[in-house]
Amino acid sequence: MTCTQRNRGFTLLEMLVALAVFALIATVCYAALVPAGEGFRMLQQQRDVLEASYQMDRRLRMDTSYLLLSADKSLITLEITHDQRGADSFDTLTLLVADGESVAPAQVHYAIDEDSGYIVRQSGMAWLRDTQALSWQMQSASSFEVQALGADGKWLDTWDKKSGDVLPQALRVRWRSGEGMQRELLLPLSIGQSPVTTQSGQQTIPAAGQATPTTPVGSVGQTN
Repeated sequence: MTCTQRNRGFTLLEMLVALAVFALIATVCYAALVPAGEGFRMLQQQRDVLEASYQMDRRLRMDTSYLLLSADKSLITLEITHDQRGADSFDTLTLLVADGESVAPAQVHYAIDEDSGYIVRQSGMAWLRDTQALSWQMQSASSFEVQALGADGKWLDTWDKKSGDVLPQALRVRWRSGEGMQRELLLPLSIGQSPVTTQSGQQTIPAAGQATPTTPVGSVGQTN
């Protein structure tokens, strides 16, 4: 007596049931993972915005701490122009900066590039007007406002060469990122202090809280 085995495959109904179960599981998993992925993406965006704000904060503090008073009156130490458009501001900030190591000062310019929607920092040698300025995109922003604190305690929207060598007591910089995050930065400036002469012969203004170099003890008027 011989026994024959019958090879039996899946029926069409079984295949359809399996596909339906698989589709149901995939739908449930997708619905559970999409919010988690969206939350991670939003968290990453917020992290990028905070990082860009930190870099902007740090760069502005460094530039204002190395303001330069030059004997060349054609060079602008500090200039603020104001452009208000509804609730948004498109101000510009120009600084004459020397980092203490460079022989030549740099003209630094902050403004919103309306084509890209970013606050752009441009830096070029102040005495070489025809050279191409270096540009950095600092942070996406829909508004950029700069104000100067005058000697009378009032915040001024503009500051130009008519103010002479007098500097405001502080700068207030406000910007709103493209994501809607507000940021305000207060930058104290030294006022009423004598400029410090560097080794290169330039005069810099000590930053707020920065000690002014003094003559070493015993180097002048030393007696035996």
